Amino acid sequence: MRIKISIKSDIIPFLYRHRVVSLIKEALKKSDRDYKEFLYKNQITKPFSFNLVFPKEKQIQTAKVQIDENFQIEDKIVVSDGYSRLFISSHDYRFVISLFNGLKRLKTFSFSSDKNMLIDGQKINWQIKMFLFLNEKPIKKKQ
Repeated sequence: MRIKISIKSDIIPFLYRHRVVSLIKEALKKSDRDYKEFLYKNQITKPFSFNLVFPKEKQIQTAKVQIDENFQIEDKIVVSDGYSRLFISSHDYRFVISLFNGLKRLKTFSFSSDKNMLIDGQKINWQIKMFLFLNEKPIKKKQ
């Protein structure tokens, strides 16, 4: 099963992956706290994969990314006024339903905190605009 999530954000750093996992954890926590605890308290393989697709109309720039209060790097960022699309795939029905229900409760996601993941000193918020289930393509022939 796959979910497509449209995210509105003017700036996305190339170091976004751990924040996508935080978004997933936040959505799971809002809908099924027990399941979220089961996934992240145990050392098990997580039942999902994801891919973030940047908008077609974008600029790649260099900016200062403050990882935390003690560490700052210069790295690439994507600047756009379009929508990024986050695709999440999973074989686990409970994961997909919990994620979907949690996303319904989230309107925004704080990509940055007070001192973490700031871009040139700015906080970033992701606005979750739309999410939907995608149809699976049927297999038509054997390879």
